[in-house]
Amino acid sequence: MATKIMTLNVKGLKSPKKCHMLYKELSRLKVRVALIQETHLTRIGERLMNSQHYPNMVFAANGVHCKTGGVGLLFHRDLHVSCEKLYRDPEGRWLIWVGKLNGLLMTIVNIYAPNTHQGPFFRELTSSIIQYQQGPLVVGGDFNLTYNPVYDNSTGRSLGTRIDRRNMRVFWDTLNVVDMWRVQHITNRDYTFYSKCTAIFFKN
Repeated sequence: MATKIMTLNVKGLKSPKKCHMLYKELSRLKVRVALIQETHLTRIGERLMNSQHYPNMVFAANGVHCKTGGVGLLFHRDLHVSCEKLYRDPEGRWLIWVGKLNGLLMTIVNIYAPNTHQGPFFRELTSSIIQYQQGPLVVGGDFNLTYNPVYDNSTGRSLGTRIDRRNMRVFWDTLNVVDMWRVQHITNRDYTFYSKCTAIFFKN
């Protein structure tokens, strides 16, 4: 049976009501592994997160007191989860989880990329993934950049810098990863984010 994996920028999880809404929606969609970004949780706040449906959670926070950024992994109770290694970015930009899901050794990487100066970020992350990866690799998150500007934003034009797009492509190519949704929907336009300041829809 396939394991449904979902990535979602939650724009903050500081209220119990929003956390409850997140768990409820993930359950409704039958998500088994959720990669969430922009948790805005401190290391203390992470400890207060709990769900009967997603009892196994791991997070990377931006320091002890800073309430910006942050990423997390949520595993459904139906999965047999065994975490063997966990690597966290101290600024809460990425999380590398190495472990077993239902007996399969694999690596899951959750990313919340910066808006600017992405070159150093992707180079450092690439080196870390190559160093720590075991088994099949799953990469997800918010890259703050569209991989294919022709189809991945509502203008059909390139919006990021050429250098940033090249850095992201090198990251994907080096790790030999692909956008599975795009592979199955080659020319479809469907978006995950709307920017009010630019009035543009994006697929991140």
